[in-house]
Amino acid sequence: MITTVGLNHVRDMLGGGAVRPSHIAVGTGTGATTLGITALETEVFRRAIDRRTREDLRFTAQILIQQSEANDNELSEVGLFAGSVLVARALLSPTISKTASIEVTVAHELLSGNG
Repeated sequence: MITTVGLNHVRDMLGGGAVRPSHIAVGTGTGATTLGITALETEVFRRAIDRRTREDLRFTAQILIQQSEANDNELSEVGLFAGSVLVARALLSPTISKTASIEVTVAHELLSGNG
C-alpha cells in the first residue's frame, strides 16, 4: 500500500522537488498497513536499493540480504523508502525465517490499479 506521505512524495517527485526511492527495509511487525503509517512497525534491516526495473504499469526495487545480515528474525514486513519517507509498506506472507544459512532477495513492487 502506498502511504499518504508516499503519495505526497510522488507528487513532489513529479514536480522535481523530491528524491526517488532509495532504500528497502524489512522488519518483524505484523500490524495492518494504513494510509497514515510513516514507518515500519519493527524495522530490523535497511539497505540501499540494488536494482530497479520499470515495466508497463510496474516499478520494482530490489535488495539482497546477505547470509550474515538480519539473522534470527522472522521477517514479516517490507517498506520502500525515499530517504526517510516511507513510500509504501507490505506484509510478507509467508514470513521469512532469516538465518545465516540463507540469502534473501527482497523485491518491492508498485503496480498501477490496472497492473
